[in-house]
Amino acid sequence: EMFKWFINQVRNNLHVVFTMNPSSPDFHNRTATSPALFNRCVLDWFGDWSKQAFYQVGQEFTTNLDLDLQDYSPSAYFPYVEQLEMENDPPTHRDAIISSLVYIHHTVHSMNERVARQGLYNYVTPRHFLDFITKFSELVNEKREELEAQKLHLNIGLQKLRDTEEQVSTMQASLDEKGKVLNEKKEQADAKLKQMLAKQAVAEERKKEATTLKEQVVKQNADVAVRKASAEEKLADAEPAVARAKQSVQGIKKAHLDEVK
Repeated sequence: EMFKWFINQVRNNLHVVFTMNPSSPDFHNRTATSPALFNRCVLDWFGDWSKQAFYQVGQEFTTNLDLDLQDYSPSAYFPYVEQLEMENDPPTHRDAIISSLVYIHHTVHSMNERVARQGLYNYVTPRHFLDFITKFSELVNEKREELEAQKLHLNIGLQKLRDTEEQVSTMQASLDEKGKVLNEKKEQADAKLKQMLAKQAVAEERKKEATTLKEQVVKQNADVAVRKASAEEKLADAEPAVARAKQSVQGIKKAHLDEVK
């Protein structure tokens, strides 16, 4: 009884829903190998969607995409958005993107009708539109990630440039400060050099005076030597007379001196 009740509950409450695409090459193989899909199941045949339905589905599937754009100026004509009730609001950038997706899908549908007149058949269904929306969403996210990576790379580069600029500014300020100190040192060195040159000029002048004085002293010494030699010569000539006079003086007696007195 319990198992029978369980089976009845499953039969009454379990519903399996699956979709099949008649334009798929596998559709005929599945119908041929599984006829129970048609005689044991409830079939709902869905035709094409309305333009409003395509737009609403596209809007729902792109809700999580960052399609909003500030300062967007819409063009004068939107093939599908204008058919919706926009409450007199101007279409946004998101509306333009979704309208473009719907327009592309219907363009393919119109092209299929044209080639069908030539005996060529190609099918496009709402499922293709869903695949189109999914692929578009993946592409937007992929490009968004690439842009974010590039933005991060550029921001890192800009931050390095700003850091380098700050370092250069700091080094430039330090260089300017050291330049001022160097100029002060240079001015002091120039002043010291001028003092040294002035002292050197005075020393050169004194050296010249000393040289002149030395020459005068040498000349005077030469004159003194000449005079000394002359005096010594005269002294040598006078020494015999002095000796004779000395001898004569020594021969004078005291009695003679008394007589002179």
